[in-house]
Amino acid sequence: TYWDMSNPIPPAKLVELRVMISIETAEDKFDRYFNIASKYMRDQDYMTAREYYMRAEKVRHRDPNVIAQINQIDAIYGQVIILLAEGDRACTEANRVYDDVILRGQIMRKPDCIQMYSDILNIYRQAEDLSRYDTDVKRKISNIERRIRILNN
Repeated sequence: TYWDMSNPIPPAKLVELRVMISIETAEDKFDRYFNIASKYMRDQDYMTAREYYMRAEKVRHRDPNVIAQINQIDAIYGQVIILLAEGDRACTEANRVYDDVILRGQIMRKPDCIQMYSDILNIYRQAEDLSRYDTDVKRKISNIERRIRILNN
């Protein structure tokens, strides 16, 4: 049998896994989803963890452990949203100062602008600490770092 090397699981093993999954009980399925979700939770990949906790919840409705984990993820994301909003508000003013420095040549405002962006970067990094896999947070950090590099040149 041809084995596509881009797939790390050989075809025979895939068949075996499909059979195992097809005969698993609801309790086995719940445990599998819950354990996968818990792994993602430990890794701070909250959106993926939430997805698997939701799958577990569909198998065992209103499970208190699943609901508690989903509520914890929602609380973490609530904090991330607050931090992003705070950073975004501060970024509006920093962008005005940046335009003054870059477009209008007001070089005297450069240190203030760098400090403003550094403060915003700290806020976004707090959000990143809570949610390492959030691509929006990573994008915002990257944009701020790029502007600081431009100002430092």
